Amino acid sequence: MSRETIATALFALLNTPTMQATFKEISRRPKLWEQAAVKPCLFLAQPEDDTVHKNGTATPGETTMDFDVIVYIDTGLDPNTVPDTLVNNCIDLIEAAIAPPNPLQAQTLGGLVNRAWIDGQITRVPGYVDGRGIIFMTIRVLVP
Repeated sequence: MSRETIATALFALLNTPTMQATFKEISRRPKLWEQAAVKPCLFLAQPEDDTVHKNGTATPGETTMDFDVIVYIDTGLDPNTVPDTLVNNCIDLIEAAIAPPNPLQAQTLGGLVNRAWIDGQITRVPGYVDGRGIIFMTIRVLVP
């Protein structure tokens, strides 16, 4: 399966009407925080692939593709607003978007991959001081 087909399928999960209701811009072309005119916004970047040959070089390799999800939010400076609320809601939306249709099975992007999941630490910068919030997470995809 081509990398572009996989990237397009993953992006389609993140670019639905449900996601568009919260994220005012969703793109595969990341911008700097200052360049994103409307917030919250979500960007999907594809920084690296990794191929591992488990039993020597004669066997087919196992490839994982990493995708970075970058979310910018403007939490404002109202002291009565809790920036964590918007951060939590955004993370919950992303998790729901990539959840498998059947919770007993893996997310396979419609059968294109073995598995797609959020992997590792989710970095949260709620914007307590200046209102400029950022969420950063990695979605890992195991390619057949």
